[in-house]
Amino acid sequence: MAGDLLSFITFAAAFELRDFLLPAAVLLIVLVLMRRATKMRRRGRSTTPLPTNPRQLASSKAAPSEANAWMVELHDLARDTSAQIDTKLASLRLLLLQAAEQQQRLEELLDRLDAKGPNPRPAESPPPQVATNEPLTDHEARIAALSQSGYSDVYISNQVKASLPEVRQVLSRLGASSAQPPVA
Repeated sequence: MAGDLLSFITFAAAFELRDFLLPAAVLLIVLVLMRRATKMRRRGRSTTPLPTNPRQLASSKAAPSEANAWMVELHDLARDTSAQIDTKLASLRLLLLQAAEQQQRLEELLDRLDAKGPNPRPAESPPPQVATNEPLTDHEARIAALSQSGYSDVYISNQVKASLPEVRQVLSRLGASSAQPPVA
């Protein structure tokens, strides 16, 4: 007997406690469920669940009328939700198609723009002389040069990274009028 005990201890030492936890947990759950089913049989209750189909539930005498109403309401809610999801999916598909068309249109426009080549810039002209005797800053000289080249105020403000009112102020101070955009 001492040999059996020694061989069992050697066998048990080879395994860790965590190796036995999962089978022990499964065994415990099975025992609890079996005991519960046995108690319910003794009390005379059936272990069959209520039907899940609303029509079967309505015809079943096991469920109270309030539960029937809830099941019917849940069924209607599920149907309405499914319809709303289908509608949203159809709208999403339409938006995706429109986005694909717009993307294709933009790609065609980019290809046409690339085919025309780069936009030729007019030759840089010397900065205009100001009626006042103040020398021009580099910023003002660039604004004046772009204006004399025929670029619009908006284009100039984008190029020199200045606000549109600032560009217009510099042009009015220099005595230059607002340029019209160049014709392509």
